[in-house]
Amino acid sequence: MGDVPRDRSGAIPTVSVVMPVHNARRYVARAIRSVRWQTLRDWELLIFDDGSSDGTRDVIRRYASRDARIRLFLNEHLGYVTWLNEGLRQARGALWARMDADDVALPHRFEKQVAYLRQHPNCVVVGTDAMQVDAAGWPMGRLRVPLAHEEIEASLLEGLGEALCHPAAMFRRDALVSVGGYRKDCELAEDVDVYLRLAEVGRLANLPDVLLRYRRHFTSVTASRQTKHGEALRLGLQSAYRRRGLPPPAEEPLRLRRQVRDATRQEIRRYWIEQALQAGYVWTARKHALWLVVESRGSRAALHLLRSALLSERAPVVAWLKRLRRRLLGARSVTPPATGQRT
Repeated sequence: MGDVPRDRSGAIPTVSVVMPVHNARRYVARAIRSVRWQTLRDWELLIFDDGSSDGTRDVIRRYASRDARIRLFLNEHLGYVTWLNEGLRQARGALWARMDADDVALPHRFEKQVAYLRQHPNCVVVGTDAMQVDAAGWPMGRLRVPLAHEEIEASLLEGLGEALCHPAAMFRRDALVSVGGYRKDCELAEDVDVYLRLAEVGRLANLPDVLLRYRRHFTSVTASRQTKHGEALRLGLQSAYRRRGLPPPAEEPLRLRRQVRDATRQEIRRYWIEQALQAGYVWTARKHALWLVVESRGSRAALHLLRSALLSERAPVVAWLKRLRRRLLGARSVTPPATGQRT
């Protein structure tokens, strides 16, 4: 990889963390603090501002002035894959971690991932489970990922990028360089494309721990631009099948069958409500159900979801009342003794 630039102390960090940022003023301070609060202290944070215009630059400048481990790059708006590749070039650590400006890394994330990579030299990237949260940080459900290489690769070949959560991933930098980094023409699905190329040179893995709070909101890529995401994903999957000498699948991969158009705001919110209810986060479901009723002007479907959220079996008060009702009904249903029978 050639000579690696050193900081003023001559030390090379263990982990280089790369965070592209675009108009994330609401969230970026929390993301930066979560990196600074890691139990593993030997890191550098490379922040690439992608032409922000909402005051994001003022926030990241303030943190960069406080911590010499933070390196700031102010750029024009070129798209985040451009800055991921620049981050790969600028990184000094042998390990290279992704971080999004709207997510929160839990304190032991880097420590656990570094330990795993040291113990498994054939592993080229390791991810983790994540807790999905809404824009305000309310939990919506745990993202559970497969742990074994074979399961992860099979899921990726179905286009399921969440099988290895990108903002929770830590890579071996030399492996990422060896496969050519990220492909600009696969932007929006660059994670699936790069994972499938890495799977050809090493092992993929996930840790079973929740080590990231993964934010879902209406402006995130996972909630918008689904059509363009599908086009990029199709390109990446076609390349992966060709490299493996595999025939095209009889039907399109699962993710592409799901993505036929961009989801509407109300469809996204309905998905969040159902996800939160299924995971038992009743108050999150109720909040979004109320918003859905307002946004849909009281549609029947929205009112039905609100009723489901209010009467969810997962709600402690509702569950207690239903248990009490069953007990009372059970007491009343005892068969009375027959006439003339001793009691």
